[in-house]
Amino acid sequence: MKVLIVEDEPLLREGLIRKIDWKTLGLELAGEAGDGFEAMFQLVNCQPDIVLTDVRMPGLDGLQFINQARVNFPNVKFVIISGFNEFEYVREALLYNVKDYLLKPIDKQKLHVLLAGLVEELHAERQQEADRSKLSELNEMIRQSNLQPLDFQLTHLISEQDARWDGLPIGLVRSHSFTGASVRIVYRNETSRFGENEEPLARFAVQNSIENALVALPIEVIAFKHAYHSEEIVVFLGSQADALDLGRIGETLTQTVSWIRQHLGLIVSIGVGGVKEELTQLRLSCMEARKALQNRLLFGNGNVYVDSGGGVVGGSGAGGANGVNGGSGVKVGNGGNGAAGAGAGVSGYTQLMNQAERGLTAMLEEGRHREFLDYAAQLFHSLAESPDARYEQVEYLYTEIIHMLRKHAAKTAIDLPNWSLGTPIASLESLTDWHDIIAIIEQQLERLSSMLDRGAERSCDEIIEHVQHYVQQHYEEDLSLQWVSDNYYIHPNYFSKRFKSVVGISFNDYVTRARIERSKELLRTTTLKIARISQLVGYEDQNYFCNVFKKVTGVSPSAYRV
Repeated sequence: MKVLIVEDEPLLREGLIRKIDWKTLGLELAGEAGDGFEAMFQLVNCQPDIVLTDVRMPGLDGLQFINQARVNFPNVKFVIISGFNEFEYVREALLYNVKDYLLKPIDKQKLHVLLAGLVEELHAERQQEADRSKLSELNEMIRQSNLQPLDFQLTHLISEQDARWDGLPIGLVRSHSFTGASVRIVYRNETSRFGENEEPLARFAVQNSIENALVALPIEVIAFKHAYHSEEIVVFLGSQADALDLGRIGETLTQTVSWIRQHLGLIVSIGVGGVKEELTQLRLSCMEARKALQNRLLFGNGNVYVDSGGGVVGGSGAGGANGVNGGSGVKVGNGGNGAAGAGAGVSGYTQLMNQAERGLTAMLEEGRHREFLDYAAQLFHSLAESPDARYEQVEYLYTEIIHMLRKHAAKTAIDLPNWSLGTPIASLESLTDWHDIIAIIEQQLERLSSMLDRGAERSCDEIIEHVQHYVQQHYEEDLSLQWVSDNYYIHPNYFSKRFKSVVGISFNDYVTRARIERSKELLRTTTLKIARISQLVGYEDQNYFCNVFKKVTGVSPSAYRV
């Protein structure tokens, strides 16, 4: 599988390449790019499966690059590289269905686990594609799930990048605007007319009800059962005249959801994607519809969530939070690729998160895990109670909390379960309520507490081994005996004596040697100025760096480079 790396600083790009265990992961470096424009060319030229891209680049930045690239390459796995507190970048990245984002400086282990997860996901997707090609299995699935060949044909259109869009009804093909909708049958209530073994019949009844309601509008409609998600129905909508009216479509679907609940005893949620001008972009609209449907985490099941332009979903009820008349039960976004819809309330939310991060971090450091969990639950509850809240904020809050746990675990030499080192955003896809998130966080806190209790009993030699590993990876940081004491809860004098006994040199000399070895490598392999190399290895004062370098090596940095 092929990887494209997009980073405008050659040194950082080289460092990222070296951190990847290409052979173990079965990956190959397909190409490199220094900005978004070059990345677009490389994307077409080398056809990568995974793209690691920085966000801050000249010209076309990382987010603009992803926004353009995913139209023609929806199956590529994009991973953002950003600073920890760059909220605006992270917020936008979540809109583009990136698999995850990595924090600078990149941790080699976390990068490895993330890439391993993406490789596994790609293998699974390819295996699924191979399985679908087997006619015998296809026929068996049709027999067992009451699906029709058309359901598989249409599912293929929204699942495969190279799908052919011919063979569709001429009315839809000749339309000038398109959108897709994702319908989920969530559960039955006490008045349900269907038994536990009547899922195919229930899905047929929901599909038939939605089709009958939408055909009354002056639009083209195709509804079909998703071949691989038994609880999902997909709808293609097109208009040969004016652009599709998402407000009217949302109102019609809301009335239908209410009718289904009353007469069939089924709870149905619907997500509607943005309006597109090309038939082939229906796949993208369907992706947006599934994203909009995730607002169930905040506002519950039994609603219609309309994304009016591929942006953030917000607002509810008549008028909505963004001034859109959504009708009862409709949550409507403002479109504009997320810019307009995300505008309201972002500043206040950013301030809230900055305050929350400081409080949550303090609770972790002081071991007040129950307070941490209660505070996190309060933040999610506040989102659920706010009519201006959006699912992207759930993603951001959840991701920030997971990264706080990761960061704290790294500082205390603890490994949380592997899934939490992979893709936290992807883990939300299987949840149906924000309370499920709290249960996950509680599980992680319990693991963290257990590991901390065991960590208190670790020997000094184990701490020394972990500190050595950390210094080799983070030599540019401000590392001192006090730092060791603060992070590993060990007396600095005791650690210092034991470290020299085990390693053979003092801790400070060990840090110095790690920095000088790295600076020697940079002097040999790059043309960077000595002042810049000094900064990269942890010395702000160039003269001090030169003195230390000469003391250790016997020559000045300039003489060593020659």
